[in-house]
Amino acid sequence: WPPEPDLLPCPFCGNAGRHENYVIEASVFCVGCGVRVTRRHSARKDNGVSESIEAWNRRTAGDGGRE
Repeated sequence: WPPEPDLLPCPFCGNAGRHENYVIEASVFCVGCGVRVTRRHSARKDNGVSESIEAWNRRTAGDGGRE
């Protein structure tokens, strides 16, 4: 998987992150270990991608993936 330019590497294993966007939620997941951050959003206001990317990039291995 090629890295996506806005995503930092996974804080747990260092592999690339990928994002997915669905009707009411968006996720960023690690292609290596599978850890995931998901944000729900309105079908009319699609802000889930940017919010899930921001949450992914804020995480550190020391916080257990929680915000």
